Amino acid sequence: MRTKLCFILLILTFPILFFSCVQSKEIESKTLELSIRNIMEMPVIEQIYQDIVYLGEKQKILFITTSDKEVLFSINIRVQAGIKNVSEIKIKTMKKTNGNIAAIVQLPPADFILVDADENSIHQYFIKENGSDI
Repeated sequence: MRTKLCFILLILTFPILFFSCVQSKEIESKTLELSIRNIMEMPVIEQIYQDIVYLGEKQKILFITTSDKEVLFSINIRVQAGIKNVSEIKIKTMKKTNGNIAAIVQLPPADFILVDADENSIHQYFIKENGSDI
């Protein structure tokens, strides 16, 4: 009885499995074009870094310090990175053995697009000046 029930279930599920495994449709050209446009309009990544800068200068004449200047400040630096030349993006198409067409997109390496120090973000922690120019 059990074997007969299993056999009937197998016979009933086989057509469902056979017809549900239909090969997927080839990507339409509009969908492919939209995907390529999205790659061409890749976003540029932007990050703001804060850098701490120390500058110090001492001048001596015959072992006597004539001037001693020190400055410590911070500054925000805006860095943007991404793909500079969209024209370097290469798209190759190749025909697969099953008749479908595949697109291979080669992106150039990412690079720095902008590095800019914001002068309005300068914060001075201390300045020390001893002595003067002779």
